[in-house]
Amino acid sequence: VAAAVAAAAVGARARSAFDAAGSLFAEAARLSADGTRAAHLVDAASCAILAGGTERAGELAGQALASGATKVVAARARHVIARVRLAQGSGRRLVDELTADADVVSDADPRVAVALLIDAAMIDAGDLRGERAVAPATRAVDLASGLDTRIRNRADVALGAALVVAGNAARGA
Repeated sequence: VAAAVAAAAVGARARSAFDAAGSLFAEAARLSADGTRAAHLVDAASCAILAGGTERAGELAGQALASGATKVVAARARHVIARVRLAQGSGRRLVDELTADADVVSDADPRVAVALLIDAAMIDAGDLRGERAVAPATRAVDLASGLDTRIRNRADVALGAALVVAGNAARGA
């Protein structure tokens, strides 16, 4: 039953029905065995963020961490929590946390590590700290080299933004 509910959640998310998808992922988590519970909770939290429910997203991500998540799922949960905290206005510490989590999961799931590093770089670039943003963006580009075009392009954009903010517009263009 949990797998069918999760499949419905994936379909709702694909249609950008994030509120419905989040509710379905949360229900799939409730119905799941411990092995997939945390992952469903993180998916529900990610959808909650996209639906504008930052408080709910933080709660769900916290539940995922408390449920014995694998290191990759835990990093994804902390990523959601970082996005919630960023929405609430605390950026500097988040960059360090996102970068540290990327270090932990880069071998196990480079796609998650790249997403963490892109967010770290963009937080710094958005705060006009281009020099600091270049390091995580460069690392994201390096890790993304073996991944699909979409994620490589996102990493390239993060590096370009970091370089422009750092005053190296010619290299960032």
